[in-house]
Amino acid sequence: MSKLLSKGNSFPSLFTQSILAVVVPFALYCLYLLLRQPHTTAKAPASIAESVPILGSFRFFTAGWDFLKTCLRNSSNLSFWVGKNHVITIGGDAGRAAFF
Repeated sequence: MSKLLSKGNSFPSLFTQSILAVVVPFALYCLYLLLRQPHTTAKAPASIAESVPILGSFRFFTAGWDFLKTCLRNSSNLSFWVGKNHVITIGGDAGRAAFF
């Protein structure tokens, strides 16, 4: 490091600064996408707890029917995220009447 400073080179170099100028905002934006909570309406059913940022409910992709059966045992209406899409399931007679 002393060789860099003794030759008159500024540290960090212009290349390092330009790389940081690109990488840091990109990393902050990715962190924002991971940590933000999407907005839901007050009328939406309760959301399930198992959720992964960006992907949503991962078990929906791996075992979809088992995932829905397990979640619907606790409540007839629920909501979860698949990517950035909010999925709402309704069940029972009241749910069928509201849908149709």
